[in-house]
Amino acid sequence: MNPGIVNVSSTTASDGFNSLLAMADPVEAEKPASYLDSPDNQRLLRRLEDWWTECREAHAENRREQMIDADYYDSIQWLASDAQILVDRGQAPLTFPIIKQMCDWVIGTERRTRIDWDVLPRKDSDVEMATTKKEVMKWVSDINGAAWERSQQFNDQVKVGIGWTEECYNNDRKEEPVTVRHQDWKGMWWDPFSRSNTMRDCRYIKRAKWLDLDYGISMFPDRADELAARAVDTMDSAMEMLVLETSLPQMFYNTPNPFLSTRTTGMPGMFGSAMVARKARRRVLVIETWFRRVANSPLLLGDGPDDVEVGSLHRQPFDAKNEAHQKALADGVVSLVDSITEQMWCAMWTPGALLRVYKSPYKHNRFPFTPAWGYRRHRDGMPYGLIRPSRDAQDEYNKRRSKILFDLSTSQVIYTSDAMDEADEENNLEEAKRPDGEIRLASGKMDQFKIDRGTDRVNGQIQMLAEAKQNIYETSGVTRENTGTSSGDQSGRAILAKQQQGSVTTAELFDNYRQAIQESGLKTLSNCEAFLSLPKVVRIVGADGAMAWLAINQPEFDPATGQVLWNNDITASEADFIVDETDYRETVRMAMSEMLFEMVGRMPPDVAMALLDIAVEMTDLPNKRAIAQRIRQVTGQTAPGQENSPEAQAQAEAKQQQEAQQEQERQQQVDANIRLTNAKTVATQAKANLDNANAAHTDVRGKTDALHAASMVAQAPGLAPAADKLWNPAEAFPAQPNQFSAAM
Repeated sequence: MNPGIVNVSSTTASDGFNSLLAMADPVEAEKPASYLDSPDNQRLLRRLEDWWTECREAHAENRREQMIDADYYDSIQWLASDAQILVDRGQAPLTFPIIKQMCDWVIGTERRTRIDWDVLPRKDSDVEMATTKKEVMKWVSDINGAAWERSQQFNDQVKVGIGWTEECYNNDRKEEPVTVRHQDWKGMWWDPFSRSNTMRDCRYIKRAKWLDLDYGISMFPDRADELAARAVDTMDSAMEMLVLETSLPQMFYNTPNPFLSTRTTGMPGMFGSAMVARKARRRVLVIETWFRRVANSPLLLGDGPDDVEVGSLHRQPFDAKNEAHQKALADGVVSLVDSITEQMWCAMWTPGALLRVYKSPYKHNRFPFTPAWGYRRHRDGMPYGLIRPSRDAQDEYNKRRSKILFDLSTSQVIYTSDAMDEADEENNLEEAKRPDGEIRLASGKMDQFKIDRGTDRVNGQIQMLAEAKQNIYETSGVTRENTGTSSGDQSGRAILAKQQQGSVTTAELFDNYRQAIQESGLKTLSNCEAFLSLPKVVRIVGADGAMAWLAINQPEFDPATGQVLWNNDITASEADFIVDETDYRETVRMAMSEMLFEMVGRMPPDVAMALLDIAVEMTDLPNKRAIAQRIRQVTGQTAPGQENSPEAQAQAEAKQQQEAQQEQERQQQVDANIRLTNAKTVATQAKANLDNANAAHTDVRGKTDALHAASMVAQAPGLAPAADKLWNPAEAFPAQPNQFSAAM
């Protein structure tokens, strides 16, 4: 363990700094404190300070605008000077936060239609392991509340134009090692020359945080003197933010800050010397800088990325401590080539003193912070959100509403000098302000006294007010139909078209957010593969709430080889994190779902059943995935993207076996029918043969009887006529009439 490093929970004020220290390279951590004061590290410190000044100056103007954007959402929309002018005039500085309603619709859309993702294998042999990693990622997301953390990121993205999450290692033993959490945008600065949304071209990212001095000394005990010399007394976080937001020249480093005091009895400078009732806290500014260093790092090259043995090592930076790299090099399956690469490093410092510097412990070699961008200015790449283009229209709306109320509450009195007695003038003017006032004029002076209630002016203000409100919606892209505040004189198709227009207009926000989740998921998956190496049983909760348990990294002794094998070893292979093509535009998806159901209803039953699961998944029904899964169980189909999963393959094999068995049974039935037909044919033929034999026998017998009769007739010729009658039954027995028929 690093000397002097305590296991402070990352939920405290240190917020992850201690986790970084616990992961630092032991070789770097064991070096004496004088190592940090070496000439090379002092040059690094000066570069870090130059970057700090550079990014603060580049971000200063836009960060002030971002603060104002956040205030507009919080209904702080009047300058103090403008509000005071209205108050002195007797006019109320009214605030009608239409911008907040507009932002809440976009934020609510994200929370109702949260994105889904998948983990895909890189090789066909890793299909089952990719499924295991997806379940582990779901578990990591659940225990970290990643959905809520990303919703906070999206809030910042919509309001001020950029939101951050941190994908990091957590050394708190009471919590899981892989963490995803929201990072406040106010503590983040980055390279102003960067233009990539994924920060691939960014040289550095900085996170600044004020720590209590005792925390700082616990984390950096060997730099206690440096921290104590640079600590200041502060009363609240607003003063600390003022220091960070004020771009100070380099010459003011290592000098007392004019906004903070080194005493606990008062605050000099712009806050005067007022005494405070409570004691200030001793705090120190610690800046965490992640930066890229260019290095000549050898790469591993194999026969090709498709080679089974070399595929995972091909074009990987060579690590002399990695046994797999050494073995592959010794076996001659890979070779080393020189290459210029970028290595991620982290430095923790306070202005004037370097506290720690070490190589990034993360295998993905990326920044452990992921931004979600709203919109970016073309000229300098600075972010802004949904609020900024609507601020002018919101100001106009507030001021016109305030003006209308003022006009309706006051009136102008126009009169001549002799319209009333001088003694009654003051009283009459007061009465003119009242709706039930009593005014006494001189006789015949009614045409010389007039009260103007400003109705004409108010009507013009109301018309301009409606245009200002409409401009807020048109500028943001969120139509009134999206928020449900449109008038009721529109047709359903017109409202749906307006809703789709608003959804398409805000598509960039959701697309950038989807890209941020993609980047965050890649880093989190890499951290799972690197840090979840111990045996563990994780809880998996299905869409229907059913729980299952998944064992990972389980050791198993193989008596045949005498070696220990690892089942479900998620660190043994790599996979890819992919964001599903989820459509956030709720109204568009609902319209497409209705069209699909209508189309399915007109199709043949077998085709309709094949598409029914897809149509169900496009709806907002509760447990829609469970419903679609039940439909697939009936139809025997596989969910999109799961065609190569073990469950799908097993289902396909079972279906093939069932079809083969059905085909075999059908063929057996056909054979049985053929045998039955053949048997009937044989029986018919046998019967025909028997009939023929009987007929032949009858003929022979008839001939015998005829010869016998002829012999008898020859002996007695008188019997011949009687024999003829007996031979003809019709003559011997004539037909008798039916007695019942005759009676009828």
